[in-house]
Amino acid sequence: MLSFDKAIFDLDGTLLDYEHEAHEAIKSVCEKYGGKKFSLAIHASIIGTKNEFWSRKLVTELGMTDLLTPEQLVHEYHERMEEACDRMKLLPGAENLLWELKSRKIPIAIATSSTREMVEKKLIHHPVFAECVDVIVTGDDPAVVNGKPAPDIFLEAARRLGCTDDFKRVIVFEDSPHGVLGGYRAGMQTVAIPDSRFYPFMSEENREIFEKNSSLVLKSLDEFSF
Repeated sequence: MLSFDKAIFDLDGTLLDYEHEAHEAIKSVCEKYGGKKFSLAIHASIIGTKNEFWSRKLVTELGMTDLLTPEQLVHEYHERMEEACDRMKLLPGAENLLWELKSRKIPIAIATSSTREMVEKKLIHHPVFAECVDVIVTGDDPAVVNGKPAPDIFLEAARRLGCTDDFKRVIVFEDSPHGVLGGYRAGMQTVAIPDSRFYPFMSEENREIFEKNSSLVLKSLDEFSF
């Protein structure tokens, strides 16, 4: 059993089923330009990476170098994801855990690499966030100099929750290797919830990150207990 007095959650893939919509969006763009099939295995290799990395990788590996640029891929992907914001569902256990933390008077933050604009479009469809979440730090926040796996966003979220030094009392919930590593580097307890659809295709390196840098590895937030 983990002991903590503040909680930080990633958003996409941890609280919201973002990856399902992301997979369909990228698949749609690839089909439009006649690229090779966008598989779960390839998707697993880009989870948690920056736009400039995954777009270059996909354009090359899916044979679309002469069909569109990485920048075009990112643009069309984001267009589709904006349309999908109202379809994103809460992942199993997410709502119950948020309410349980609130009932225990444990402050809650969201630390996400998404932009503030996109976050607001996603959260508006789920009232539990407005009711339970105290702080939201996004990837485009000026205080976040370095993205995950750097610890910046977690440290900033903890500070805004009132924690300035004892980061061991903070718990981080993350679905990606980069997120888990960032929470660990911040000196916090980490709970990994890797997506079961992609975990079988993850590299040994990423699996090792989960195992070595997580206090717990769960199949879903439903499994978390106090």
